[in-house]
Amino acid sequence: MLLGMAMIDPDTSADDLIPGRLKCFQKAVKSCRDLLKQALLGQAEALAELGRDDEALACLMKVYSLALHDGKSGREDILERMKTVWRSR
Repeated sequence: MLLGMAMIDPDTSADDLIPGRLKCFQKAVKSCRDLLKQALLGQAEALAELGRDDEALACLMKVYSLALHDGKSGREDILERMKTVWRSR
């Protein structure tokens, strides 16, 4: 059993398994991206509180890049956070 897949019928072609495997990997990538965005937002907040604004902005730019790739809303919130950190410099 690999990546939570159930037992496979021995007559199943390897090509028949590809769509299911792809879907599994897509879910894993999405989960990792979401976790990375949350971690970067937390890190940016901590860095900003320490006055390390350049590093905080770098974290926020990474989050924004991930949000662009995901095509999700919420980018405006990230831009506002970037503006806030930039103004505090």
